[in-house]
Amino acid sequence: MLLVAVAACSSEPSGKPLPDARLPAIGMGGLVTNKFHDLSSFRGKVMVIDLWATWCPPCRVALPLVEQEVAPLKDEVVSVSICTDGREQPTRAREMVQELAPTTLLLADTGAYADAVKVTEIPAFIVVDREGRIVGEHSFKGEAEARAFLGKALAAARER
Repeated sequence: MLLVAVAACSSEPSGKPLPDARLPAIGMGGLVTNKFHDLSSFRGKVMVIDLWATWCPPCRVALPLVEQEVAPLKDEVVSVSICTDGREQPTRAREMVQELAPTTLLLADTGAYADAVKVTEIPAFIVVDREGRIVGEHSFKGEAEARAFLGKALAAARER
């Protein structure tokens, strides 16, 4: 697996189903827990997935940005933060989320899910509609582009 912390933008809607995964939560104590979450369990709500890593400087900008964009829509949109090195760095991942995006659900990954969804650059966002279909994908390029992508993709997902 190769993840690069930079950016490119692919915000075209695909309509393809989001690959499911069963990932463990990283608890408040900074440990990977035995509580697993299936991404498919969020069907019925719009979902924003943020894929990131503890070693990634742009991820420190993206985490609070997602939180800010989702907060006004919290009744119909769920934010899922998947840390690609969360199995190896759960304490650091929890510290970052607690500081930058405390309301997001934090899940641990080894990078396998990023591979499954073909993410090669992080931070990356995936917006999913209520039916579990991908509305848009975006590799972080900067705040303005990310906000524009999230605004457009969330509006499209909520309309479906």
